[in-house]
Amino acid sequence: MRMGRQSLSVPVRGFGCLIFSILFLPGILLAGAPGFSIDNSYELEQEFVVNDWVVTETFGQDYTFDWDETFSDRLDVNLEFKLTIEDIFKSNDVDIKEVTPSLELDLSSIIWNLGFSAEDTIEYTNEFNKERKDALEFSAELDLAPVYSPTFNATLQKLINEQQNLEDTNEEKIDLVTTYGFGEIVTLDASYKREKLDDRLLNNSDKDLTRWDFTASLNQSMTPSLKLNIDTTLEGETEDTLNNSGQVILSERSRTLESRARLALETWPNISSDLEITDERELVDDTDTIKIEFDFKISQEFLPIGTLTERLEFGRERVKSPIPQDDVRNLDIGFTLEFAGSPSDYLDYSVKQSLDLADSEFADTTINTDTRQRDFDLSITITPAKDLSLDLAYNRATEYTIGSFTSESRSYKIELTYEGEAFDFPNLTFNPSVEFSTDNDRVANETTDKQTIDLEFTYTFNLPKAFVLVLEPGYAFERTDGVTENVDLNLAYEMALIFQHADWEFSIENDGEYTNNFGADDDYNNDVSVQISVGLLGNIQFDVEYQYQTSDDSDNEDTLEVSVDMEFDNSALSVSYENDRAFSTEKDVVRTWEVEFFMEF
Repeated sequence: MRMGRQSLSVPVRGFGCLIFSILFLPGILLAGAPGFSIDNSYELEQEFVVNDWVVTETFGQDYTFDWDETFSDRLDVNLEFKLTIEDIFKSNDVDIKEVTPSLELDLSSIIWNLGFSAEDTIEYTNEFNKERKDALEFSAELDLAPVYSPTFNATLQKLINEQQNLEDTNEEKIDLVTTYGFGEIVTLDASYKREKLDDRLLNNSDKDLTRWDFTASLNQSMTPSLKLNIDTTLEGETEDTLNNSGQVILSERSRTLESRARLALETWPNISSDLEITDERELVDDTDTIKIEFDFKISQEFLPIGTLTERLEFGRERVKSPIPQDDVRNLDIGFTLEFAGSPSDYLDYSVKQSLDLADSEFADTTINTDTRQRDFDLSITITPAKDLSLDLAYNRATEYTIGSFTSESRSYKIELTYEGEAFDFPNLTFNPSVEFSTDNDRVANETTDKQTIDLEFTYTFNLPKAFVLVLEPGYAFERTDGVTENVDLNLAYEMALIFQHADWEFSIENDGEYTNNFGADDDYNNDVSVQISVGLLGNIQFDVEYQYQTSDDSDNEDTLEVSVDMEFDNSALSVSYENDRAFSTEKDVVRTWEVEFFMEF
């Protein structure tokens, strides 16, 4: 094991003058009082790997300067400069030093906001023949919200990545967005985006991407119950690949015109309908897609029995391509009839019948598709007592393909729920269920019958305040085609002992679960946790936690965590230790010490 560590000599040119000017000059020249904070940390990690200890030391330094000032109601200024330095020393690997200075400036008034940020991530390493790495990012954003003019947002970004013989890229991005509304009736939206990538190492890999779009929207209420919406969008995209001389060697273009009209109606008695027509044309590929979607819903109450609801969904799509063989017409129709209600406090029910139809027609009729599916659902909930309920459910689904009966499925389910607030059982939850299902596959000529029984309940014992005991036993079995596949007997439990007094807290918790799958291996998991939390003198917090985890595969492990946190007027100190150990191998241990100090002025 290497006991010493190799330091990295890092020239950070210009940082001294920069820090001095940013930290001290604003405090002299500016009216507002600036803030300054220091956050330093040290972490030591030891891991036993291949009969030896691997040591990793991490030194972290954060220096932050911030200043906020308001000049009447016309200008707000926010400035933050941050310098982050991280040194990582490894006994079995190369050392790394990362220096990250960053600056954020935000200027705002009632109708505009201007933000600027810059960050440079510099990475050094003592790895042989590997130079320093620079990742520099500049960005600026402008938001305008004039009272009687269009809103406007502009974002500029520049990314530079440099590392000798490994990376040398220069990326520029620009985003422009504007919106203008004529009252609540007409809205105009436009956007423009440009991305340029200059790669000086890879040949013929420069990129130039341009995207733009323009949308005009009309929203009109014809009557209080009839609303019209029309949208037209024209968008384009061009992506060019350039060679080293800046000449285009590959260009991909798309131009799309999309028009959409939507008519929505809501009227008495509980009738609603929605019609939407969309035409999308790809001008470069000469592809035209027309969609018609219609939704009609009507409901009528039959007091006090329930409510009858009918719903029709219609969808039609046609895709026209320059290649006739690719033309397709799709038709989707769905109809649902549902009667549901709560005629009393003891009964809820729902009866639903649905039919779905889907067709696709091609120029080549041999690949046409045609499916029909019918579903019938029945659900009843009976509540004979306050905390007792019985749920009954039945489902039948049939499917036809190209006019032939292909499959059918049926399922029945009975579930009882008892929450234990009656019959002198205040902490009992009982939730057994029985389910039967049949699947008939006519294509494969296979029929599958399945029965499932699940018995489970939870009981929380009435104990003194400091004690908690919860048991959750359960029994379940599953049978398919008369053959029992799974029989599970399980027991989940939770035990806890918790004492509290003033700023002191002591707890012992034990959670576990045992599952016996007859005919297979048992499964056992158990967690024991001991935690002590002590507050001293109002500003010192001492915490100790030990956790031991047991599992049936002998992969047991434990964790010990100790921490002390101290807070003062303008500073804080935190010291922690953690030991993670696994017993599946001869010696699998990770130890971590961490110290952090924070101060602000």
